[in-house]
Amino acid sequence: MQQLLSPKLVALAIGVSESSLKRWCDRGAIGVEKTPGGHRKIRISEVARFLRDQKRTAVRPELIGLPAALGRRMECEEAREALGAALESGDQELCLGIVVGGYLAGAKLVDICCHLLAPTLCGIGSRWECGELEVFQEHRACEILNRVIYNLRTLAPGHDSDAPVAIGGAPGKDTSRLPSLMVELTLVESGWHAVTLGSELPYASLRAAVERYRPALVWLSLTHLECAEEGRRAFRDFAGTLPAGVPVAVGGRACDETFAEGLEQAHYMTSFQELAVFAAKLHASSAGSTFASRGDSSESLCELIRRDAASDTAG
Repeated sequence: MQQLLSPKLVALAIGVSESSLKRWCDRGAIGVEKTPGGHRKIRISEVARFLRDQKRTAVRPELIGLPAALGRRMECEEAREALGAALESGDQELCLGIVVGGYLAGAKLVDICCHLLAPTLCGIGSRWECGELEVFQEHRACEILNRVIYNLRTLAPGHDSDAPVAIGGAPGKDTSRLPSLMVELTLVESGWHAVTLGSELPYASLRAAVERYRPALVWLSLTHLECAEEGRRAFRDFAGTLPAGVPVAVGGRACDETFAEGLEQAHYMTSFQELAVFAAKLHASSAGSTFASRGDSSESLCELIRRDAASDTAG
């Protein structure tokens, strides 16, 4: 999906004249950026915000990289059934249309994660475990959802320059990526500069990331544990060694409230909505506890992590 778009292309996509679109830009209804050559460009996330705020529907969404068949906003059960069927059949375009269409029609990211993506993913997994789906269907569904979440992340508003930083992922031998990506979406919507570090993360490496990036929040998604007691002990050891004032949010179907019990900095989350409420309150008290305060304001956390990874690989 193209990040920066010309006003002409955006006008064609949403079905208005270029002159009307430029007037809206001049009035501040649509944010624009200028290239070094002085040309105006519009971010796809800004187009998404405008469509959501104005309750407009793109007439030719494919011109700006959106799904050609944007779905309407559906009730939760209807949307879950439609998305589940599309995932089982491997229809990526339909999946994108259902989810992205719902977001552009006004659904919040946290609600999409909590009421659509997570339960649909759980349903796919349950059907595979019962032998109703082939392994390739379950794997393909996960890959499609990964692309769907990437598209949502591209359409989501960017974070402020002074936004507090959150990092996290799936620790140990947990290979699940999708839950952490949904956590990232939820935190981004709550105003955080959130970055997923991936899955199968050793706790020692997570400690190194906390030391290097000094986040205002750490999250851990626990979907699969070979031994619940060992997983609980490993998490509690990790949480107990975090720097003072750095909270860690933990959740997922493989853990329960005992993981955080008695630990001042650990917080057990039962849903994405609970995380959103917690993150919003923490955001209000985290002003100034940001990546930019480290003196690296010219470079985003994502860019630094990518640079560090490239350096580690080269070494």
